[in-house]
Amino acid sequence: MNKTTLLEVLRQLSEKAPALWRLDGSCNLLVQNIDVQPKDVDICTTKEGVDAFAKAFGVEARQNPEIESYNATFEVEGVEVDVNFYDTRPELNMLDTVCWVDWKNLKLPCLPLCDAKRFYEMIDRKDKVELLEEY
Repeated sequence: MNKTTLLEVLRQLSEKAPALWRLDGSCNLLVQNIDVQPKDVDICTTKEGVDAFAKAFGVEARQNPEIESYNATFEVEGVEVDVNFYDTRPELNMLDTVCWVDWKNLKLPCLPLCDAKRFYEMIDRKDKVELLEEY
């Protein structure tokens, strides 16, 4: 996905977002100047936040046993958005460590890179851990 599309997706998400949420995954890394190419947008929030995103974008939230989360998935501008609350693995939520990043004049709640590395270690994503060790 190109950065113009990503910016529009993040703008729309920000407008409809609940009070407590943060970027996750490759988008979180990209807006913090890590050279990655996101394929989708991952968000972490509370259970109520998942429900709020689901309602705002007209989808049903559900339990997703594959990634051990309460989840809503939908598309914005043709880009898949996954919103998660890790109810069975609360250590993955890390909503208390949010930092704000100004990316292309949009203030975004992000997971600090040191916590992102810890997140990827917990979910056994060695490729992302190695990438973050370079920074």
